[in-house]
This record gives sequence, C-alpha cells and structure tokens, in this order.
Amino acid sequence: MGFADIDKARIRYHLEYPNVARATTSIGGVVRNSDVEYVLEAMMENILPQAQPLILRTLDILDGIELQMVEALARLQASKADVVTLNPQEHGALQGQYAYWQGRLSKQLDIVVNPNAPNSNVRGLNVRRR
Repeated sequence: MGFADIDKARIRYHLEYPNVARATTSIGGVVRNSDVEYVLEAMMENILPQAQPLILRTLDILDGIELQMVEALARLQASKADVVTLNPQEHGALQGQYAYWQGRLSKQLDIVVNPNAPNSNVRGLNVRRR
C-alpha cells in the first residue's frame, strides 16, 4: 500500500531526515550515502496496511505539537499578562512531548531518529532494547 508522497515527506521531516534527493545529501559539502535513509525509504514502502492509520495519527500529533510550539514562541518573553500568568515551562514541556511522539514514530517504523541532524539528541550508535 505505502504512503502518499506528502506523508513520506512528513515522516522524513519529523524523524529529521532530509527531504532532498539522496544524491544531493551531503555533510560538509561531501556527498554521502546513509544506509539508514535507504532503510527508512524501504520501511515507508513496506508498511503494513493496518499500521498506516496509526502512523498517520502520530504524524498529526507531531504536527499539532509543533504548531503549539510555534504559537508558544510569542509567549516566551512574557511571564505575566494582565491577570493571566503564563506557564514558563510550556515550551520545554512541548519539546518533551514532541520528543516522546517522535520516539513513538521511530518505533512504529523501526528506524532511528536521524543521529546526524544538527539538533538531534541522539549521538553515536543507537541500540534499542526490545
């Protein structure tokens, strides 16, 4: 069955893989091939039909959390507005939720979040306990 191209782009985006043709992927100007990227593409093509709605739901959740994070940016500078006190931990809590759901997506596709992404919390060899 597989995913629509837009959903593949959303998966790559939320797992922090580039949405460019593989031949143009580079680190420091040097073209590289990432085995993980090939595995991700294969996983997206071979997803079980009954799992696809679960993954699409997870993508919707990630999109929603990211939107909340963008909306929260306007509130980062204010600690008190009129009689409403804002939550100074809001953005951090949203980031934690995003990381949680990003991990759920990673597990559903059995692929690691891109450890080479500039803002990735993942470093070195990724080993999962099952």
